[in-house]
Amino acid sequence: WIATCLLILQLVLVFAASAVSGRVASKESVLDATQYYPFGSMAYVMLTVLRFMAVFGVFLAAICVASGTVAMNPPASIWNGAEVPLSAAVECIISLVFQYFIVNTLHQITVVYSDVYNRGVQPEVETWRPKLALEAAAHVFKIAPMFCVLFLASRLRALQVHLKHGSPQTWAQVLFYVATYSLTAQAVCALGVPLVAQGRVAKGDVDGDVRFDFGKSTAKVVAVRALQIVFLVFIYFCAVAIVVSIIFLRDERTDKPAPVPSPTMTCILTLVCLYFA
Repeated sequence: WIATCLLILQLVLVFAASAVSGRVASKESVLDATQYYPFGSMAYVMLTVLRFMAVFGVFLAAICVASGTVAMNPPASIWNGAEVPLSAAVECIISLVFQYFIVNTLHQITVVYSDVYNRGVQPEVETWRPKLALEAAAHVFKIAPMFCVLFLASRLRALQVHLKHGSPQTWAQVLFYVATYSLTAQAVCALGVPLVAQGRVAKGDVDGDVRFDFGKSTAKVVAVRALQIVFLVFIYFCAVAIVVSIIFLRDERTDKPAPVPSPTMTCILTLVCLYFA
């Protein structure tokens, strides 16, 4: 509830700031206070403070929810008091959630720091490497929520087969980890190229993709680009393969096909396919 209310607060801030100032911010920085008010004004300070209260509040709420998931006691009526390890789907979801919020929170910090450093004029903001690196990493993790939905759908589909022993295929669970850590590797490249290799980074054409520019074509450029393409292929291949695993899931105990997917599951798979297509 707290996270939901804080997200609604951020939405209200955008509408309120636009209504009062008469300005509409770009979609890339709707919570950037200088889009609405002059740097240093009282309205700027209030909007910035409220924004960060909401951002950090959502981040803390996500940590609490993840911690509660890990510490949750399984129903005694089903498991008879036995300890139940986290499923592969839940582990990957928690990993992606933490990475998503950490990168986006740090990105918001760099945006405000850029405002303060440049006193609202922003002549150097677009070339400040930490901000560009975190902006690219945040672009990589735009795809993370959809993977979380996909992992959860796979887990729920398995529980439809058997409430206690149902689980996705072993190879599908491996793909959960491959997709998760391919996103992590892609984000590390987005952070490392501008901060360590002194290259330039920009958003790619699709979510999860970034482009690198080292100024000239060298073996290093080719190697980094090839590695990045491999990670991107892994990401989209895993998405397609996990959808296939959900559709063709079978009960391993009886080797019978799983029940017909519910309308909810059918709609989720349809939307996921449209998103990745």
